[in-house]
Amino acid sequence: MIVVATYDISADSRRSRVAALLQSWGDRVQRSVYVLDITAETLDQIRARCAGIMDLDVDSRYFMPMCATCWATTTYVGQANPPERVLFWAAL
Repeated sequence: MIVVATYDISADSRRSRVAALLQSWGDRVQRSVYVLDITAETLDQIRARCAGIMDLDVDSRYFMPMCATCWATTTYVGQANPPERVLFWAAL
């Protein structure tokens, strides 16, 4: 599923940790906006990990699942471009 993730985190250290977490699962399209192509189970894991990093009294985050039809009709204006999917090889 495609998920748009965004956050507003006040402390640099927490913000950096959440950014690194989201970037490991998706593409950064703005400073605090990411597009993730993940499973529902992975989304649950990411939500839990974010909650463990954030100060829930002052920080906020949103995870917005997109249906395939909605994602397919997304429009881009100006310098905006859809994230390019890059595949990596991993040696285990």
